[in-house]
Parts: sequence; C-alpha cells; structure tokens
Amino acid sequence: MAVAPNPLWVADLTYVKTHTGWVYIAFLIDVFSRFVVGWQASRSLRTELALDALEMAIWSRRGQQLQGLVHHSDRGVQYVAVRYTERLAETGAVTSVGSKGDSYDCDDHVRAA
Repeated sequence: MAVAPNPLWVADLTYVKTHTGWVYIAFLIDVFSRFVVGWQASRSLRTELALDALEMAIWSRRGQQLQGLVHHSDRGVQYVAVRYTERLAETGAVTSVGSKGDSYDCDDHVRAA
C-alpha cells in the first residue's frame, strides 16, 4: 500500500478483440491515487506500446520527484526489454518484477519506499 503519490506504479497490458482484430492496451497506475498516469493502445505488442505508456506517465507527473519510485510489473517481454528498463533507470525508478504466476509480491518494496 502506498502512502503518497508516486512511490509505487503498477504496469500491465490487456487486450480487446474488435471487429478488425486485436487491440492491446498498456497502462500504468499510481497505487496511491488509483489514477491511470499513463496508457497507450496499439495493434502490436512491441516494446513501444509499453514504452509510450511509460513516457506518458513520466510526462503526466512532470516536475514531481520520481527518484526511488517502485515500478511493478509482470515478466512480460515489454517490461524487461533493455530500452524500457534503461528509461526507468534514467528516472531513478526501482524495478519490481513479479515472480512467475504471482503479481502480489511488491509489498516489501513499498514498505521500504
């Protein structure tokens, strides 16, 4: 549980079938406010989908300190991609990746934050 905005963001992807094919949506949620701080939709599951959502989240919190932010996600290839993890490192964020089949292992990181 977060006690203020920006100590913990949770990232995930989902998909929706439309009449013309699948649409994938990446999003980041600030756990404290439960506000979607970044999102992006695409017909592709490339890293750019998650990276664009991350960029929106960083932009939406412009001027706010993100150093030490815990970014929690599953082990999806988009979230462990070099470009994605490098961008997180540039902001000073700490990555937290769920164990296989478990998305609820971020509590220790949040208590430390």
